[in-house]
Amino acid sequence: MINFMSGAVQNKYLGPLVCDNLRPYHTVENVPYFCIPKDFIKSWQTSVANFRKKLKPIMIYNKSLLCQDHNELLFEPTSNFFATEQSVSVIITKEEWLNLLDFYRADCGVFAYFDKYGIFKNSIPKVNSIPKLTKSVWDM
Repeated sequence: MINFMSGAVQNKYLGPLVCDNLRPYHTVENVPYFCIPKDFIKSWQTSVANFRKKLKPIMIYNKSLLCQDHNELLFEPTSNFFATEQSVSVIITKEEWLNLLDFYRADCGVFAYFDKYGIFKNSIPKVNSIPKLTKSVWDM
């Protein structure tokens, strides 16, 4: 019953992540977005869709997106919210990230910023902020 309730609750709060067609189409300039591994999203979507049969992911491993030597993204994210077959990461909104943190722990957060044309500008890893993540982080 716990898996059923957890899947139903996650689906309620994170519905747009389950159904990609409900997600925004474009990023907004100078608004922080989060990158998370596409593998997590695919595993999570499967577990929410089949919450009685599939095990849910344990944790969001964002450090897998970062170069260990430079602490920067290994690959530039796409400016839209839809991951392609070649994508390593998925862009999610602040609300989606905070809702995911209600259900999962993350080893770090990775902010991504885009210019007015939707082209990736930079990322800011927040390795030590996850246990203390609050809305004030967004006031940077």
